[in-house]
Amino acid sequence: TCSGSCDNGYCSRQLIVNWVRTDCDASCQDAFDPTDPYIQVTVGGQSYDKDKGERDRCDNTLTAQGWTVGGASRTFTYTQLRAVRVEVLDQDRLSNDDTCATWSRVDLTAPGTVEITSSDGLVTVSLTTQI
Repeated sequence: TCSGSCDNGYCSRQLIVNWVRTDCDASCQDAFDPTDPYIQVTVGGQSYDKDKGERDRCDNTLTAQGWTVGGASRTFTYTQLRAVRVEVLDQDRLSNDDTCATWSRVDLTAPGTVEITSSDGLVTVSLTTQI
């Protein structure tokens, strides 16, 4: 039984970004500026971002640690969590932000923790879905 809202018999869920790790060799790095990574998560057509504007954080620096997407009281339906878009971007001051990694249609319906890693192995995101 759900304590909150339900979607086709499934309880609503929170989505938490445990951490983001971006290697300084990621393809999004600028020639003269260390990577300034931030995460953008799109759920149900709504985008949320964390750590935009932070500077020079790559390699062993974890970003967006313990971030509840949308805030502590925000929950998402099972249907919304079937196709989540996760992007890690490098913020640039003088040009468009560069994409470090993108995952489209990530299924985050199952409660628990998952890690997603870019094809080049230089960006990893840890996410938890909880009821």
